[in-house]
Amino acid sequence: MTFGILAVLALATVFVGRTVANAKTANATQTQRFTGKPIQSGAVELRSPSSRWIHVLFLSFFLNPREIKVKVLVVDDSGVMRKIIIRALNACGVNETVEARDGKDGWNAFQAGSFDFVLTDWNMPEMTGLEFLKAIRGSGSTVPVIMVTTEGEKGKVIEAIQAGVTDYLCKPFEQEDLQRKLDKYVAV
Repeated sequence: MTFGILAVLALATVFVGRTVANAKTANATQTQRFTGKPIQSGAVELRSPSSRWIHVLFLSFFLNPREIKVKVLVVDDSGVMRKIIIRALNACGVNETVEARDGKDGWNAFQAGSFDFVLTDWNMPEMTGLEFLKAIRGSGSTVPVIMVTTEGEKGKVIEAIQAGVTDYLCKPFEQEDLQRKLDKYVAV
């Protein structure tokens, strides 16, 4: 099935990315079909916004084809932030994630499953990210735990390091920042 999807995307890219020429003579200029504006020789005309999306989607399969076989626990009290983190993980090749809405739910999920990587917020109700981290380390686990937080105060960072945090990722972050953390702490 995946091969069929890739084949359709490949054909769409070939047809969508064709150069349109207005060639009546050898020296004819190329023009875009919809706007009539000249384009440079060899330039690609994409025919519609939806076809551009198909082209980008197709290229993304080949520009970042790696899939990282890890299970990640994402703990944050903000549902929006959890979705942002999970989308960034998906873009980095991580497709197996579990969400938890606070440290308490995160701890229950951590005890019930086996995780290769944990991303947690600091400030959450029920159980903070620091308390969650201490519970993980208290269980004897050495799983990499990254604090994804706005807490950048020196005293807070030292407290997290003493509790056994693996690394920090400051909000807001870029996908490339998360990719570097994954590359650093997850064996592919």
